[in-house]
Formats: sequence, C-alpha cells, structure tokens
Amino acid sequence: ANTIRFLRKGVRIDLGGIGKGHAVDRSIDQLRKLGIEHAMVNAGGDTRLIGDRRGKPWIVGVRDPRNEGKMVTRLPLENEAISTSGDYERYFEEDGVRYHHILVPGTGDVARAVRSATIIGPDATLTDGLSTTVFVLGVERGMALVSRLPGVEAIIWLRAMAPSHCASRSSLCPRASRLASTVSGNRASIAIWSPKVTQRGIST
Repeated sequence: ANTIRFLRKGVRIDLGGIGKGHAVDRSIDQLRKLGIEHAMVNAGGDTRLIGDRRGKPWIVGVRDPRNEGKMVTRLPLENEAISTSGDYERYFEEDGVRYHHILVPGTGDVARAVRSATIIGPDATLTDGLSTTVFVLGVERGMALVSRLPGVEAIIWLRAMAPSHCASRSSLCPRASRLASTVSGNRASIAIWSPKVTQRGIST
C-alpha cells in the first residue's frame, strides 16, 4: 500500500521539490523537543519560524528576482513558514533566453509564466511544495489553488506584464489584496493573495 512502482526502467523520484522543507520542519521538531520556543530555521529558499524575535515578529525579505540583494518586500512573520521558488538561482542564458531548473511536467520545457512564487503557510513541507507548484501553474491557476487552501498566502512576481492585466483579465484579481508594478524599473507586476495583508503590512 505504501509502494510506488514505475513501469519505465530508470525512472526515479526526485524529492528536491519538498525535501528541504521537510528537513526544515524536522529541525524545528528537534528544537521544540529541546524546549526552544523561539527560532528560525532556513535552508535556502525555505524558512520556518517559531515564536517571535525578542518580542517582535521575525522579518523575512522576498528578493527581487532580477536584482540580487534588493528586496521586493519584507514580511513580519510568527509561527509560520515561507518558501520561494524562482528562475534566478540555478539558470543559464543562451541567445537571450533564460533556462532554469523548474520544468513543466507535461512539456519538459522550463516554466516561463512567472519569475518567482513565494508561499506563506503553517509548515515548510507544504510551502516548499506549493511554491514550486504555483511557479509552474502561473498566476491564474496558482492563485486559484492558493485561494482554496486555508491559512496559505502567496506573492507571485509576474513576467513583463502591464499592471492592468490582472484587474482586467482575471476574475481572481479583485479578491487579491494588491497588484503593484514598476518595481526596480522592471515592467513587471506582483500579484498578492493575502487575507491578512493589512496585518502583515505588505508593501512594495
């Protein structure tokens, strides 16, 4: 009942899409067993936080996918996890085309709909898997998925797209908390699904 078998020889499962998130969660479990109530565990793009930071929320930055070292926004978080998947860490460019490590299962080509997808949720295993999923799905289907999951929020950096695109062509966007543009001089937009946007103070 707990066994998976592939019919094609040589096919293997790669846990890269959830492995780091799971490791982060297990680390948090160990810290709690030691009586630690306030901590941050980070593994690349996956972070889990318990408690707060000396009486104030932890502040976690979301990186601008096209400007290393610059943050799109900074989020106050407590007892949550946050993961980001993007096209800017492992990639190469050839003839002006960017090729990165996140592939569309149906085509084998790289996912090109968005530049990065950040997910906030209750644990890092969930956010790790969802950030990759939403990155592949793109903003329309990605936001539709996130809006159905309780306690999950998303920040999606779209590819070059006018800021009016979401409001005029997507039935989901009126429910999204904010659509911002002209970040870092790039003609791109950010779609945010966050029922708690006012409490978080999300800004761009």
